[in-house]
Amino acid sequence: MLLTEQLNDLTSAHVQQLEDARNYWRNVGLNVSEIDQRKAFAGMNYAYQAAGLKPPQVVIWLKSPRAGATAARLLRSDLEWPASLDPSQRAVWDDVWKQALRQIERHMGADKWAQVRKSLRREAEIKLVEKNGIYIEKQVKE
Repeated sequence: MLLTEQLNDLTSAHVQQLEDARNYWRNVGLNVSEIDQRKAFAGMNYAYQAAGLKPPQVVIWLKSPRAGATAARLLRSDLEWPASLDPSQRAVWDDVWKQALRQIERHMGADKWAQVRKSLRREAEIKLVEKNGIYIEKQVKE
């Protein structure tokens, strides 16, 4: 039987149920009111468990679905530094990094995280000098 034939067999009550379900879930998806993070986290863990998956170790809570979409775009981009972002994008960037860094430190432990940060700073300094060393030297001499 073709899908269109199956759809022709729907009663008006079925169509109403579909519309009600669509409206309900659309409203859930567009809702930007405060959430109970504890309940949401429990629900997320339950969904991962039901799917046979391990829940993520780092979970980022943002202020709206739009902020979530912005964060997803920024994380997929090749952005190296957020200086060129507009204020709303920058706020999302800051939210993501602040939450991620706190959670990573909690998972790693303060001492291990301090070592990692120190190592990352060293690497960043080396890259900065490699990329801008001549310019920096010129500015210092001036």
